[in-house]
Amino acid sequence: MKYISVLILLSIIVNANIVVKQNIKALYKNTNITEKEKEYIEFNQDINIQIVKKELEKRLKKIQTTEKVVVSFILTKNRDIKNFKYLLKGDDPKINRIIKNTILSISKRLVKPKQDTMIRFIIDVYDTENIQNDDYDKKINKIEKIEYETIYPGTTRFDYSSKEYVRVFETSEDGFVNISASPQMCATFTLLTNKNQKVRGYMTPWYINQNILKGKYKLLIRVKKKCDVSIQYIQ
Repeated sequence: MKYISVLILLSIIVNANIVVKQNIKALYKNTNITEKEKEYIEFNQDINIQIVKKELEKRLKKIQTTEKVVVSFILTKNRDIKNFKYLLKGDDPKINRIIKNTILSISKRLVKPKQDTMIRFIIDVYDTENIQNDDYDKKINKIEKIEYETIYPGTTRFDYSSKEYVRVFETSEDGFVNISASPQMCATFTLLTNKNQKVRGYMTPWYINQNILKGKYKLLIRVKKKCDVSIQYIQ
């Protein structure tokens, strides 16, 4: 049986705005995507995302946490879910359970595929009590100043820490910033402006290839194990 590989970016901010971006060229560069697959992504992602988003908002409304998870499952022609698994688990087992149970419960409401289809969601859950309107000042101020350092182009090794690393950098002209981790998915990233506004664009939690303007930026790095972070920008 042939499975259609469908990757849908889902960013969920509880009690706040929803931002969904997708760059097919970047995300599918190592896969073979047919025109039908692209059509499914383009025409069905908004509906599926809204269905999952609304249900998760109900179940996570009173939970204070900041988590990023990636889930994968097969949606059958009968809209049953098979082979549910986490490609990236959050640190909170309770959040993982809620997300899994939510997706299993709304399978019949998702867009019906013409054939068994693999679907992947990237889900960001933000604690809006401490992070409102993309204002990360409170969060950053909790991090020890020793971690607030410049990150230079090249590869930097980070040891596991329960805290989030913060690094700063400044670009000398408009251009792209490219950030990745090795081993794959050993770290997740959040890119902020110098005023702590989240940079929007075609990016995933563990990979950033974004066009940015000349200026100062902050990079929040959360590692799950020893991790090499590669960053490239015009210095």
